[in-house]
Amino acid sequence: MELSETLREYTVPLETTDPSTPPSKHIPEKVFGNAMLVGLGEATHGTREFVRLKHRLIRHLVERRGFRTLAIEAGLTATLAADDYVFEGRGTTETALRELDKWQWQSAAVGELLQWLRSFNEGRSPDDRVRIRGIDLNDPSKPADRLQSSFERLDLPWVGADDMAAIAALADSPTGPVGEKRREAAVNAVRAVQDGLSDGHAVDSTGEREQERERTREREQERVRHLCRAVEQACEWAPVRHAHDGPHPEGMAVRDSLMAQNAERALELDHGEGIIAWAHDGHVQRGTFDDGSLWADVETMGEHLTAALGSDYRPVGFDFARGSVCALPSGGTAGDGPRAFSIDDPPEESATASLDTLDCAPYLLRVAAASDSSRLESLLDRPQRLRYVGSVYDSETPQEAFRETVLSESFDELVFVPESTPVRLLD
Repeated sequence: MELSETLREYTVPLETTDPSTPPSKHIPEKVFGNAMLVGLGEATHGTREFVRLKHRLIRHLVERRGFRTLAIEAGLTATLAADDYVFEGRGTTETALRELDKWQWQSAAVGELLQWLRSFNEGRSPDDRVRIRGIDLNDPSKPADRLQSSFERLDLPWVGADDMAAIAALADSPTGPVGEKRREAAVNAVRAVQDGLSDGHAVDSTGEREQERERTREREQERVRHLCRAVEQACEWAPVRHAHDGPHPEGMAVRDSLMAQNAERALELDHGEGIIAWAHDGHVQRGTFDDGSLWADVETMGEHLTAALGSDYRPVGFDFARGSVCALPSGGTAGDGPRAFSIDDPPEESATASLDTLDCAPYLLRVAAASDSSRLESLLDRPQRLRYVGSVYDSETPQEAFRETVLSESFDELVFVPESTPVRLLD
């Protein structure tokens, strides 16, 4: 039996990337098992089909499985406007997108997802609404600035002038390395704020009508805790991140460990049946990055989540055969924005080429189930090359836009599309 015929036995044809397709159509209930945390990856940040298919899968998990949190690879504070938009119905789609701190979130397709989540939440009780949470890290000044703004709106009588000054100093810090004394003072300050909340101090928001006061108090208290946590994490990551120029193994190791902690925290806060974590394949997969970089042997967010949750974590990878993607140009200057790059057919010996032999794409391959087949051992249980394009793409070395990984060890499911087109970004 040919490889493609065996593969077909374990595929779920998705037929369309249209997110409005009813969740019950094409996606069987057995997909994702009983997972409480589903990781949705992406071989590139700039493929429109990936965004639309994830929109479909998110609708399925929200409507059919009761998931109520979408946690994304964006800073802890960068998602606050998006959460206000879908949870409270405040602001506009464009404002929510522009507040997100990475270009890959600022697309029309992501905006369509936020609009659907907002529509889904309308008329539901707060505990039954979908939340948006960030799981990535910030420069320390960003959460400190938001926390300083909260101090101006809230009554926090237990926070001293020195603590407020420490947070203000961190907020005024330029992007980049921050001095140790400034970080320590800010961390001590946010811990004092959190201690006050733990001791039962109420957070009062000024100017609220009495009937809304209790709900506002709870929401503001949650946000203050969130911002304090973001300041602590940013101060922990900053000295490691800036220890060397550019990304490096130690920085990636701390980053993915903290991203996993943030995903677990989002799961703790979730009022539904589970959460969705949306990030690059490299973060979502189990094991190590396997991407040929300096940090190829660093444990991923997915590996940390597997250690913590076991089978309650289910990673889903994404791959594509050819087309074009949106990415930042390698060697560009700070002012260069993302642009479209053409991607040729995959090498014949790659797993991507094998996956492209099926004529039913887009489809979902049930990797965990298929790994039991001896006929697929060479494809799923041995190191294979898959597409891997990060935020930056080097068109001079397209052969390097792959990683070598064991599919059955990295993912439980894999979504495959025959052709990629670039996301359409905001102007």
